[in-house]
Amino acid sequence: MIARFRENIEDHPFLYRHLHWEAGTVGQVLYLESEARGVRGTGMGCFFDDVTHLILGFNDNAFQDIYHFSVGRHVEDRRLTTLPPYYHLKKGKLKTMTEKDFEHRGKGTFSYDGSQPA
Repeated sequence: MIARFRENIEDHPFLYRHLHWEAGTVGQVLYLESEARGVRGTGMGCFFDDVTHLILGFNDNAFQDIYHFSVGRHVEDRRLTTLPPYYHLKKGKLKTMTEKDFEHRGKGTFSYDGSQPA
């Protein structure tokens, strides 16, 4: 997302944070709309903005690139560990995760009871 930067910030410095809040709000709408349409989205707030500005031909700070967002089909990466929410809690008791809990890396995900899917 590109914002009119210098014009806003020079006259009203407090708008700096508002530009980022607005970008985040647009990002939240993109997340919701992506999911509603059966695709995935992800926001990126950390990037090499100087390189991006160079590629876009921005020579000053009249405009700033403040947020990136991508939308598309997801690809499952089995090298990553995906656990369900509150996995560390088991039937209301705190479950301490051990080295053994992480031995499944690359083999899919755990179910709530700690077993692997077939």
